[in-house]
Amino acid sequence: MDTKKNKKVIVIGLDGATPELLFKWAKEGKLPNISKIMSGGSWGNLKSTYPPQSSAAWTTFFTGTNPGKHGIYHFLRRVPDSYDYAFNNSKDNSATPIWKIVNNNNKKVGIMQIPLIYPPVEVDGFMVTGLTTPGEASEYTYPKELKKTLKDRGFRLHNSVPYKENNEKEYLEDLYDTEKRKVAATKFLLKNYDSDLFIVVFSGSDQMQHYFWKYMDDKHPGHDPARHMQYKDEILHYYQTADGWVGDILNDIGEDVTVFIMSDHGGGPVYKDVNFNYWFQTLGLQEIKKSRRRKIRHLLIKKGFTMVRLDAILKELGLLDFARKNVPEIIKKKLLPRGDALSEIDWSKTKAFSFGNLGLVYLNVKGRDPQGIVSPGEEYEKLRTFLIEEFLKLKDPENGTPIVENAFRKEEIYSGPELKNAPDIFVATNMIYREYMRFSNSLVQPLNDVKNVEQRLRVSGQHRQHGIFIARGTNIKKNQFIENAEIVDLASNILYCMGLPIPTDMDGKILSQMFDENYMKENPVLYEEVSVEKEAKYEFSADDEEKVRKSLKSLGYLD
Repeated sequence: MDTKKNKKVIVIGLDGATPELLFKWAKEGKLPNISKIMSGGSWGNLKSTYPPQSSAAWTTFFTGTNPGKHGIYHFLRRVPDSYDYAFNNSKDNSATPIWKIVNNNNKKVGIMQIPLIYPPVEVDGFMVTGLTTPGEASEYTYPKELKKTLKDRGFRLHNSVPYKENNEKEYLEDLYDTEKRKVAATKFLLKNYDSDLFIVVFSGSDQMQHYFWKYMDDKHPGHDPARHMQYKDEILHYYQTADGWVGDILNDIGEDVTVFIMSDHGGGPVYKDVNFNYWFQTLGLQEIKKSRRRKIRHLLIKKGFTMVRLDAILKELGLLDFARKNVPEIIKKKLLPRGDALSEIDWSKTKAFSFGNLGLVYLNVKGRDPQGIVSPGEEYEKLRTFLIEEFLKLKDPENGTPIVENAFRKEEIYSGPELKNAPDIFVATNMIYREYMRFSNSLVQPLNDVKNVEQRLRVSGQHRQHGIFIARGTNIKKNQFIENAEIVDLASNILYCMGLPIPTDMDGKILSQMFDENYMKENPVLYEEVSVEKEAKYEFSADDEEKVRKSLKSLGYLD
């Protein structure tokens, strides 16, 4: 056995890759490259963060810390001393990213399209940002001149054709074209830039599961056999194509390089929307502002008439661009409801609200929130206990299915200096239910009902708690199934494979079951204190924020 430590590591991220799909198809021989890596290495399910969402999960991956330390719970963050929100960016991460640790140990990095790393930071090596980059005009590389080098070779930052029914072919052609260009850029960068740690993330698997789950799921309320047969195997086709990309990329690296393939979370179907803010109103814990204009707006909402629905109808009729240009903005803003829950709340009479459509529940606390009415201490704790108990009783009125799998006090799942900004309660829904932030006239409503124009245009799949993890290297056991791996573990294990000390503030554990026992005896795990250097704050411009909003909304991260 070669006990020399593998100094170089490559990580291939397949955003949203799902164990129930990837491992099944690999064992069936449909993913030959990934199957070969599994048989030659260790693999297993990878538990994500709470919530299992890309912003929190990828930040936990590259910092090795829980959200209570890095402070990213969602793509959005609450603005201090207000009820407003802003979009997170790379400077909002409060923990030390792995590339800085690697650089501090005189090794080079290559970072390619991890979500939530825009704007790029200076590194010894290079960085290309990913999801939450506003657009092609943005300065999305370090060094700056790398952008031109990549664009000259055909690289595109994101796919640009939005998904909707009836344009599946155009969407898929654009997605595959964009991903193929990323593969070419990855191979170019591996060949021309020396990197001790190289990380690349492909987002197509997540997109495919968001949009195409209903095509292969005949139980989905949005499934239409007559229309969807053509694309029922499209998710499998993407996985098979990505398997080819993995093989192509790994053909260019040496056998002594340790390989990690991972995802930030899994995926599965979503059948219904659930609206916790509506539920809080029925419990008397949330009040809506009162005025004649708002009464009209809420009447329209109760009748199901919102700007979201109107946009969907106009889009189907081909009149959306015309309406946006010709309907005065004052009419749209003052009368037609967007259904934005937070903007309509009477905070002086509200005790609880949900923020960000991921089960993030906040209490309106005196001394913390501008118009807080819940006293810290006994009242706060009693209300949290009451809500958790009631959440666990919550049933779908149509069929009695439990809506919530679990509900946690923040200190039960998070720890660290950013705990102060965590939601007071995190609610893990039964994953066929997706929380819907906008105002509604019911607790639960079908998602992607084929008879409903507005719903039909939305995503049909959402995230699951477990993603995938595969590792192959000289000192990693072959064909070894790994239990209890978590995304927070990966940074520590990557550093160990590189022969580098692990910062003491990382929360992950060494996955000792995947390493050769003699190797571990001869190479004890080393730890070191690392000081956290806070980045200077950065704020998106209004124009860039709108671009990020549209991108996240198209994937179902925002309502």
